[in-house]
Amino acid sequence: MMKNGFQQLYEFLFLEDERILFEVMQKDGQTSVDCRGFCELVSGLAFSLRQEQAEMTAGKSRTRFLAVQIKNSPILYASVFAALQAGFDVLLVDPKLGEEPRKQLLQEANAKILLTDRPGADADWKCLSAAELQQKALQEQKKVKNADKEAPAKWGRYLAFATSGTTGPGRIIAYEGAAVCRQVMRTVQWFRETPFMTELLSGKDPQGERVMSILPMHHIFGCLCPLILMGYGFRILFPKNDAITTILGTMASAQVWGCMSVPMFWQTVLNLLRSRYGEVSADSIGQLAGENLKFCLTGGTYADPGLRRSFLEAGIGFSLGFGMTETGCCTMHFMSVENMDSEGYVYPWYEAEICTEDGQQLKNGTGELLLKSDALFSGYIQGGDLIPWEPEGDGYYRTGDIFCKEESRLTFVGRCKNLIVNASGENIYIEELEQSFEALAGFGLLYGIIECNSEPVLVVQLRGGENREQLLRCITEIVGTLPVYQRPQRAVLTKSVLPVTAKGEIRRRQITDEMLDDPGNTVQIYKR
Repeated sequence: MMKNGFQQLYEFLFLEDERILFEVMQKDGQTSVDCRGFCELVSGLAFSLRQEQAEMTAGKSRTRFLAVQIKNSPILYASVFAALQAGFDVLLVDPKLGEEPRKQLLQEANAKILLTDRPGADADWKCLSAAELQQKALQEQKKVKNADKEAPAKWGRYLAFATSGTTGPGRIIAYEGAAVCRQVMRTVQWFRETPFMTELLSGKDPQGERVMSILPMHHIFGCLCPLILMGYGFRILFPKNDAITTILGTMASAQVWGCMSVPMFWQTVLNLLRSRYGEVSADSIGQLAGENLKFCLTGGTYADPGLRRSFLEAGIGFSLGFGMTETGCCTMHFMSVENMDSEGYVYPWYEAEICTEDGQQLKNGTGELLLKSDALFSGYIQGGDLIPWEPEGDGYYRTGDIFCKEESRLTFVGRCKNLIVNASGENIYIEELEQSFEALAGFGLLYGIIECNSEPVLVVQLRGGENREQLLRCITEIVGTLPVYQRPQRAVLTKSVLPVTAKGEIRRRQITDEMLDDPGNTVQIYKR
């Protein structure tokens, strides 16, 4: 009988007794977790969760979700694999997500149990404390050993990730274990066959080197990248908190070799280097983040070419991953100064084609990127059921992103769907965000949301004679009701005639920077 994909991945990553997997910086020092300790923790947690699974009624749902809302840590991974081992499907939830949007997600997944490290109870779900469950698991190792003799429960089938929404719950995107296993194991093998990592290590054993992870692990890129680097042999280090000073201090004191984060983090580091040392160089990076830092891995959103160049010219290896929640990471670009403008080369287990504006499907050219692979997601979770996605043509998934494709090399051009992925990797749906500003219709003004530097900008076309104070008050009140990361970066009032479609909607891609920055025609009424 073929093993479940999650079981295969678990055995591939964790069944080496002596190897250190994780290191965690805590107030009282540093804690290490090796393979044996991790597996004992997972087994104990799974033993406790099987009792919950036995009590849980399946109903008519084809999935059996347990939601995990835990900050970046080894206990997050232990909880995920324990829940899967206990027969649950798992939904990862942003640890910073508020109660109401979390409620919407859990209702959509028909999840009955929430495993969390946040204090407090929730009357709508059975809330389990990760810390209490961990303690219980450690106390029941003898029971676990006896339980191992019994037939283990069937592993869960799905691991799900939630995209962000502005006016309602985001989409819940589910992967079967086999697809997750393929993404991790194939990428590890690809890393091993690519000379970049070997050359960057300069003869060092990866098992002696630390890679810090500050990627959001409730996203697929942030969840799988640490597993990939761990599979290559590195120790994964978690800082005690996400303050920039703590992170950089930990990188320096622990002599971190590599770090995984979104581009916004690297931009902050770049700004600190310039303000503190007046330059970006190997010496200044060594003073700020430690002399052992050799590798930056980023993804989740677009990384500016200037950002890439700054680290590359300072002698730091810079790698960019591209993908979507629905596709997983389909490229990993190990850059050089001579080859840094693209998003990389499509992994060999993905097939990529281009769909032009007139509907032609081409091997090369510029247009919407189409992807096909046995590592793609399975479908969307709605009301606790899996709704399979509908393929395009010969089994391809439409990404909604416009690329220039030259053989396997991809260069990002823009987006054909109304979506902004901000610097933190969060999805902002333009049409939904525009609906939040419906009160502007009372002023009789044409308005819309456009994207500038991966941030939303509110643009309003003036007619003449408007009450600016009332308009500003209206916009400010609306902005104050939005989550911080969804707030427009600025609001611009312009006398310029905005280009519109036949439906009267603004043509977002035709609004230029010159139009927004013209001091004779525009007024910037606020800036975040």
